[in-house]
Amino acid sequence: MMHSLYILLLCVLLSSCSVRLMDKHILQCAPETSGLAVSNDSNFLYTIEDSGNGPFVYKISKDGQCLERWDLLRFSNIDWEEMNSDSTTYFIGDIGNNLRTRDTLTIYEKIMGSSPLNDMMETRFICDHQKAPFDFEAMFYANDFIYLITKNHGEKYTYLFRVDIGYEFHKIVPIDSARIRGQITGADYDAENKLLIMTGYRWYIPFVLINKNATPSKALCKPFRRKTFWLRPALQTEAVVIVSPDEIYISAEGNPLRKPALFRLKVKK
Repeated sequence: MMHSLYILLLCVLLSSCSVRLMDKHILQCAPETSGLAVSNDSNFLYTIEDSGNGPFVYKISKDGQCLERWDLLRFSNIDWEEMNSDSTTYFIGDIGNNLRTRDTLTIYEKIMGSSPLNDMMETRFICDHQKAPFDFEAMFYANDFIYLITKNHGEKYTYLFRVDIGYEFHKIVPIDSARIRGQITGADYDAENKLLIMTGYRWYIPFVLINKNATPSKALCKPFRRKTFWLRPALQTEAVVIVSPDEIYISAEGNPLRKPALFRLKVKK
């Protein structure tokens, strides 16, 4: 009897979740994937890697195959942690600062269709807020701004920042904060559908946060739905990109227990 009740409860919980895992592929390149973006025609994806790797952008298929690598050797990959795009531009966030030794972080901007070896424009910024950690792994683009979400290293709050992309030097301050269980490591925003997806992990158990009517400046505010993937431990999810509500990709970097992977999810209507 108890076993039957448990199965029934599990089915109810799964059916109430607003996101569904559709398939998984091994990522054939970029084992330390840290950011994802979608091509302008929505047929391909792009990924990068974080500190300890080169300034490379990988073009990949939606089943994780490596198609091409762009070498941006005129730039340094100090800690590339995130990648976003809009209809004309790609953004690369050199925004990692695990050791808290960097006083200036950078967002690179690249026009779609330009030669991979051309210069990228850059926006640099600082922050001297006493409580908010100056360390990020997640960012998303909306309404001509880049929004940054702090990586929680045990702080009481996760903070949201906004950066004006103007190829200048900025001093930024938090615009919002919230208590979130776990580390946010990736984010993307679909302006047409007002859909915000954030991914991360807690105790290396991955999760996603879904807001179907999101306001970018209030990205950390509830209500949002949380889906935890309890059956996939030791999975270090690092990036998310929204192609459409029916086609969302999350990448996870490799570790001794898991190969680097690319997951496809679908948000239920």
